[in-house]
Formats: sequence, C-alpha cells, structure tokens
Amino acid sequence: MSALTSLLARDHAVPVRKIEEALSRQVMSGGDIATVLLEIDAIAENTLAAYQAALYGLLPATRDEVMRVPRDQVRLVPREVAEKHRLVPLAVDGRALLVAMAAPLDHDVESQLGFLLGYDLVVRIVCEVRITAALGHHYGIDPPARQKRLIEQLRHREAGVVPYVAPPEHGKLSLGQRTLVSKKVSASAWLDEPDEPEPPPPPPPARPSSLPPAPEG
Repeated sequence: MSALTSLLARDHAVPVRKIEEALSRQVMSGGDIATVLLEIDAIAENTLAAYQAALYGLLPATRDEVMRVPRDQVRLVPREVAEKHRLVPLAVDGRALLVAMAAPLDHDVESQLGFLLGYDLVVRIVCEVRITAALGHHYGIDPPARQKRLIEQLRHREAGVVPYVAPPEHGKLSLGQRTLVSKKVSASAWLDEPDEPEPPPPPPPARPSSLPPAPEG
C-alpha cells in the first residue's frame, strides 16, 4: 500500500476492499491513487484532502475555500505561475499568502516563489483534481479529459467533512510537524489563529533553608 492508503486503512476511513479495488484500477488506468479513490466514490473529497494533508504535517483546504476565492485574491498569482506550480491563492494576511496545492513545494522553490510574489507562502493541501478544477475556474485552464469527467462527477457529490487525522507513524513529515487540530479548519480560521504560548521555564531547584550541623570533633 501507499502511505495514503495505509493511513486510510489505519483509520477505517475507506474499506479495505475499496482500497484494493482502487489499487487494481490504478494498475490498469494509471493516475494517482487519490484520484482513483474519488473516481470509484470511495471517500468524500474534503475527507481525502485531510488525509493527504496529514502525510505532510500540514492542514487541508476545503472545496468551497478553493472554488470561492475572490477575484482580487486570484490576481495575486499570475496565470502562468499558478499553472506552472499548480497552486491557487486562497487568502492573504499581511506578508502571508495562503495557497492551495496537492503537495508542498521543495523548500528552495517555495522560497524563490515567495520572493517573486512578495509574500511568505503558507500551503494548504487539497486533492489534485480540485487544483485542476480551480485552475479551470479561476484562470480558464482547460483540464485533461479524465479529470474533467471527475470534476463533473464531484459537482453532484457532497464535499464531506474535514476530520481530525492523527499523523502517520512513518510518514512524510519532513516539512514540519504541524497537523490538523480541529474538526474543521478553514482559511479564515488560520488567519485568526493565535500564536501558541511558550511553555513556562522549569522551577529552580530547591535550596536548603540552613546549613547542616558540623560534625562533632
């Protein structure tokens, strides 16, 4: 199994028989396993995105957040940049630009792209097909035929909930250890998220109130 399917099986989020069906179909038709799971309607889209995000120690974005980005926010990322790096802007707060992607960028690429755009990038994870749908919706980029069919199917399905997903024991947590910590996390919630307080320093060791008596000579 892949890291994603192992995580889904661990939590019983997808029946094992459905995972086996998806793996067999992937062998015949290709594509990433997340796309195949959606094609056979094995799991809701937002739920799947939460599991994909957990593999990277990141938070997911929801379908609505990706598809309902205001036009002025979309303009922050030029079409050619969005198409090349397969990302969609979600929200901006000061120097931080929240972007949706199917997988995080390499650190050096992310730093260079952030410098180009003039923001510090903060990545939220969604399914690959949702990035394709958003690029089509916001930038007019035509999707491949296979994903176009899936996008149309997803229009008629519930997006699903965003569950808490415990991090994998042996996963892809190389880009940070931050994980989903609530039942549902949105872009607006992230922008209002307070800094975590630092733990208090340990108390000093106890000191004796008086010196011990001197031994008798």
